[in-house]
Amino acid sequence: MADLEVIHEKDSIHVIKETGTEVNYYIFDEAEIHLNRIMPHTVQEWHFHEKIDENILITKGKLLCKYVDCNGIEKSCYAVKNDIVRVHHSVHTFENDTDEITEFVVFRFVPDGTDKREMIKTDKKVVKHDHRNIKSLTDMVRKMQNGPALIETWLRNKNTIEFLGIWEEMYNADFNITAYEEIMLEAGLNRFIMSVKQWVSRTNSKGIIAKAGRYGGTYAYKDIAFEFASWLSPQFKLYLIKEFEKLKKEEQALLGWTAKRELAKINYRIHTDAIKSNLIPPELTSQQTSVIYASEADVLNMALFGMTARQWRNNNPNKKGNIRDYASINELICISNMENINAVLIEDGLSQQERLIKLNKIAIHQMSILEEQALKILQ
Repeated sequence: MADLEVIHEKDSIHVIKETGTEVNYYIFDEAEIHLNRIMPHTVQEWHFHEKIDENILITKGKLLCKYVDCNGIEKSCYAVKNDIVRVHHSVHTFENDTDEITEFVVFRFVPDGTDKREMIKTDKKVVKHDHRNIKSLTDMVRKMQNGPALIETWLRNKNTIEFLGIWEEMYNADFNITAYEEIMLEAGLNRFIMSVKQWVSRTNSKGIIAKAGRYGGTYAYKDIAFEFASWLSPQFKLYLIKEFEKLKKEEQALLGWTAKRELAKINYRIHTDAIKSNLIPPELTSQQTSVIYASEADVLNMALFGMTARQWRNNNPNKKGNIRDYASINELICISNMENINAVLIEDGLSQQERLIKLNKIAIHQMSILEEQALKILQ
């Protein structure tokens, strides 16, 4: 497998012929592409190709195509923009008999006589696993002594085979488990040899592949590449362990924040139940009750944040969610406690104004304690 590559015009071979025709050649191991610009009233020499197959896509203007047919009779036809000319092995020439420049793209390759239409039609493979996670094992060992041999040495390891088998069972529905079990019985013996191509051929694996050609090498998904790197370098393995521990700490911190957020949601349900029991008189419409809910939520918002939910949205139009989604852990702890206290104050019959004053004092007191505690931890 090779990375996607963009070959810029400046990297092509640029030639200006005696006739004034300009050609940019892009030459590859198995094919050639070139861009032609034929000047007005220009004629190419008669010629034919013995082994290559040539196909031409007209991209600008009009091209006069002259050729000798199988009966030795000279014929001609025009090709215009978006037409394709299949030259085959005919004796032919091209002419621009117009007053404008004609441009076309030439595709050349060497056919082997086999019909590849079905292969071309079905060659696209949809990758379920994230293809962006593919890494080159060859690049990882390129500067090491006996680099390519290290990959095969790694593959001979029974633990490696077991790891690859487990990975394939997780991500590859077409993995040949029977062949894998046979290989596991062979692995560990002195005579055991395994190459990437053998592994892929026998097990139909997809996690690690070998690619031939100019950009060839051994490629694997990130999970497998990390396992290979850990085998190569104890330092890298230790680095992975440290990074994993760091991520777990960050995850635990995030879980703590989420737990507080969920606690606040649960307490809000307790809070709204108290409103239903004590503040909502009978015969109110659902619209009226929703106004009461919003007002009670804003009592807490005003007490802690100094603004209502709507005021926060107006001040932060580019932020998603609500004011509490951007609260600190200490603020979430405080608002969780305030929701419980407010529910009690509602049951005691205090007016909204009275509750707001009390809750504001409580918020100031609790936040002072929580922030002071946080500073002590940091010190």
